[in-house]
Amino acid sequence: MRVCIVGGISLAIATTTSCKHANQASVKHDFEQIADAGDLIIDCDPAKTPTLPQDQEYLAYLSDQIKRLIAANRNVLPAKIEGVCMVISPSYEVNASAEVSGLITANRGILWAAKSDAQIAAVFAHELAHAASIHGIAPNQSQGLAQNQEYLGVCKRMRQVYQGISSNSRSDLDRIFKEFDAYMGSSLPNTDEAINAVRKYEAMIIPLVMRMVTKYQLNYGGTGDKVYGLIVTTPFDPANKGLSYRFAPENADFVGIEDLLRMLQDQRNILWDMMDSSKRKGFSLIEKDMIVTLEKLFSSNVEMRQLSIQRKAIEDQYLGISVAANWDEQAADEKGLELFIRAGYDPIEYVNMLSSLSESSAFSGAVPVDLIINRDSAPINDATPVVNGASCRIADRGASADCLRGDSAHPSDCWRVQDMRNELEKHAADYSKIRAQRPAINVFGERLIRLQSYYFKKNMAEALAGMRDVNAK
Repeated sequence: MRVCIVGGISLAIATTTSCKHANQASVKHDFEQIADAGDLIIDCDPAKTPTLPQDQEYLAYLSDQIKRLIAANRNVLPAKIEGVCMVISPSYEVNASAEVSGLITANRGILWAAKSDAQIAAVFAHELAHAASIHGIAPNQSQGLAQNQEYLGVCKRMRQVYQGISSNSRSDLDRIFKEFDAYMGSSLPNTDEAINAVRKYEAMIIPLVMRMVTKYQLNYGGTGDKVYGLIVTTPFDPANKGLSYRFAPENADFVGIEDLLRMLQDQRNILWDMMDSSKRKGFSLIEKDMIVTLEKLFSSNVEMRQLSIQRKAIEDQYLGISVAANWDEQAADEKGLELFIRAGYDPIEYVNMLSSLSESSAFSGAVPVDLIINRDSAPINDATPVVNGASCRIADRGASADCLRGDSAHPSDCWRVQDMRNELEKHAADYSKIRAQRPAINVFGERLIRLQSYYFKKNMAEALAGMRDVNAK
């Protein structure tokens, strides 16, 4: 089982919901209480997933980072933490992970996003905190639901009921989709790109409304505007730009509702940007009509209502798992910050690394393929094309009051940054006792720069600077 600190899409979202089964008492990080989950059982074997020869220098750098963190924190870490194993994954996703076995994995993409040794240390202080706390995510919501035959049967029947209603040419549903298609046809360029964008939006909106009606057990036969209100009032975080490309209709039943909302918002913005400003008001009106019609349909049909209740009962068996992961991430952030400061690093670099992870969303959470120097015999398969989007700096995102936690596997990135600032204030007296007189930013010479030059034509900061220059013209 694996817990991760993730760049890109997993980090950035503000939602209208709070964490089910969770409250501020769910995570209690007491200063100097890092390992609070019992004895570690370290049984990792890096030989099972060996590091490639071309990644050995990176592995040595990671090993030295981990050794420095452990050496500075022996009084607060369990003794067995010395046995953690480290491997380098040739993945270009901006990601790292820790398993309950003690295996810590670093992707190449983490190097690309960091601006200093301290920022690399921030990532692995977080991962060490996971390992020390024996955080392990049980099979996640999507995996569990995808294997639940009762759930699959309910979803299949809901689609059949929907198809039966939508096939009626006299239904309101048939009317509104025809009107929507006609309006979009007159508002967007006559290109395959525009047509596909509309089709993807329609493919998202149906399961999203269905899932929201299920999740919130909306007032059946009500006004029908609850879902529309949730969609249009939830702030769109720029870091979710480009997220909709991951949507696949066949997997819609197993995508977290928050992730589905993020994808829909991103696709909605794509349509918005494609159309002339004079058409946007009309788009908003016909979109509302469509969503309200869908909500009324799903909430008033007797069989759909019964299936919805049955579906929610099954989903509730899995929701607590995702929420537990969300709070484990907060605990690892806060404990990792303490480990980081004890190792002599500048605390602001911990916060800065969370911001950098967020900024990687401008590239869909992975190194753009044209910035990679391929060191492997195989083709690159997990990088992404450059996304021409805006900067995703935390400072650009408005007041922290607008940044909600969210209830997916990771809290939202802006919430995490604010939580770390609060943590520094809350434990200011404690941290002042262990903070280095001259907090470090770079402690390993030119090793990070050398590694970035080995793997990448540009690091993320340089890529973002180039993107801003292009957008400014």
